[in-house]
Amino acid sequence: MVYTDPQAAAVGATDAEFQVTVPVAEVAKMATWTQAFAESKGFLTLLSDGERLTGAYALGALYAVGYMVILQCELRLGYSATQAGAALIPESAVFLAVSPVSGMLVRRVGPRWLMVAGLLIVAAGFGWLSAAHPGQGYAAAVLPGALLWGLGTGICVTPLTAAVLAAVNDADLGEASAINDATSRVGGVVVIALVPALIGATGGRSISQALAHGYQPAMLVMAGLCVAAALVTGLFVSDSRPAAPAPASSPRIHSCPLPTPEKS
Repeated sequence: MVYTDPQAAAVGATDAEFQVTVPVAEVAKMATWTQAFAESKGFLTLLSDGERLTGAYALGALYAVGYMVILQCELRLGYSATQAGAALIPESAVFLAVSPVSGMLVRRVGPRWLMVAGLLIVAAGFGWLSAAHPGQGYAAAVLPGALLWGLGTGICVTPLTAAVLAAVNDADLGEASAINDATSRVGGVVVIALVPALIGATGGRSISQALAHGYQPAMLVMAGLCVAAALVTGLFVSDSRPAAPAPASSPRIHSCPLPTPEKS
């Protein structure tokens, strides 16, 4: 899917339905196979829809925005490859600085509202970055959005992991962590594969041409995904952890001392 959808524009495919139906059909197949496997293993009961949807929406949007911002910096803003890569270093720096603080706050207030606040801040950062256009300097076009992005990510990613692990018992922590990782990767793969269709790179147009008119709407779609993830989080993610099942009581064993033989 990651290969075929971008390649549709490269080979000059003009059928807009191909750009939508192929990814959707492949996502549906992948979701069906994943669900069947998870049900056979009993994994789907570990996490609620809230944790799974938040991970897919939010982390998918993060991956896709990183891809689109780099393309915009290189192809539209005139950055070199090195400059485009370095443009998002402030986002990573703020994320690394804020994450430990967020981890401490989770213990006091729970993960739900930290996730909501962080996702909304990320959406605001994406909104700012959506307005980046040729002629703007880095400090006006990219830096504020990157700082908001890093702040929001730092606030919400640690609580997301905490919410996933808090949703299961200790015996299921390994499976829950694996589902969380798989959900984030699948979300990123799916949304990145849809980027050419989102920016309008169809009908033989190059990505550079498509970015001129499609970059801002696509970025706003990513911001909308973060807002949707915040809504799902507020409604369905719980701060409480399920009570651990009581250990099975062992039968009481009565014993009596055996007589010892007397020495003659």
